Amino acid sequence: MNRFAFALLLVLLTIKAGQGQSDLDAVTAITRLRHGLLLVRLPSPTARLQALEQAGQTQRAEQVRRQYEEQNQLIADAFREEFHFCRYLFVFSDAMAALLEGRRAGIFLNAALQPDSSLAIGDTFFLIATIGRPVLYGSHTGSRNNGMPQPSLFGEALVIHDASLRQLTDPFPFSAREDFITHLFGGDWRKKVRNLNQRLFAFADAVGQQ
Repeated sequence: MNRFAFALLLVLLTIKAGQGQSDLDAVTAITRLRHGLLLVRLPSPTARLQALEQAGQTQRAEQVRRQYEEQNQLIADAFREEFHFCRYLFVFSDAMAALLEGRRAGIFLNAALQPDSSLAIGDTFFLIATIGRPVLYGSHTGSRNNGMPQPSLFGEALVIHDASLRQLTDPFPFSAREDFITHLFGGDWRKKVRNLNQRLFAFADAVGQQ
């Protein structure tokens, strides 16, 4: 995949990940999340691996597989160490269609980041954390840029969406990332997750929902 095609894929994934602005009330969201579940969407290389393997690039496919596995393990470790606001589960990006269609079992990942048929969420309230750039609405941008992704200069963030994959907005703490200097030096998933955890606790405290 050349650089242009890869950049286009990222744009399309960003558009798909943000199906508009959620109308979920912020206080309701934080209250229910505190006793609910955060589903963390991990990137899956399945489509890319299939393309590489079909092109006979098996060595490159194995490199890509390892890169995704290493990144996803870093994210999982960061949540394990830094996230305490509510329960969480991981789900691969290529299982999101099933989730949005109502599937609530058989797609969630165990501690080894493998799909586990014993994991089910039933009717538990959940929000979805994706990895990407938050879309800016309202007070975060002028009317000209309303509804546009945040500039890539700031790097990837953890972005919070409702169960229909619509992004939450102010006053809910809908995104979190590391500081800019850390981002310039390669980023730190623990800082991203720690920031999200702290922002959620701070908002819950502010609205009296600790």
